[in-house]
Amino acid sequence: MAAIGATRRLKWPRVRLSLRTLVMDKQLEATGAVLLADDDSNDVFFLRRAFQKAGFASTVFDVPDGEKAIEYLCGENHFSDRTRYPIPALLMLDLKMPKINGFEVLEWLKTRKELCGLKVVVLSSSGLAADQQKAKDLGAHEYRVKPADLEDMVNMIKEVAGRWLH
Repeated sequence: MAAIGATRRLKWPRVRLSLRTLVMDKQLEATGAVLLADDDSNDVFFLRRAFQKAGFASTVFDVPDGEKAIEYLCGENHFSDRTRYPIPALLMLDLKMPKINGFEVLEWLKTRKELCGLKVVVLSSSGLAADQQKAKDLGAHEYRVKPADLEDMVNMIKEVAGRWLH
């Protein structure tokens, strides 16, 4: 993959600092919401099921690509209602998504001081050490390979949510 900006310029949505963005850390703590950014509807279904089976009462939202993840986090377009779409406390991010991939979302997040309290867990089918290192270098708090069955996914959710959702 070419370096970002070398072959194309990505246009990141701009967010103006306001009173709302200044209190985002408190919102992150208060909502306990989870945002799943994954283009595979089967994975989203099983992740939602795993959260239920693991006993977490967190509200789980999902978006199908990195572009929608950024829109959600910025509160843009139909995500502008923060009562309905609260700032998540945890972002579970797939790497290989259309439009904007997970690495690009991580790069964007590094530029957003108002989202510095957001915990990001990369959840990918790739077990490559290079992908894991790149994700960590870009600010991911944790990297997990997607489990193959529901029981393993429930156990993974218990570990991840237990660590990052308070």
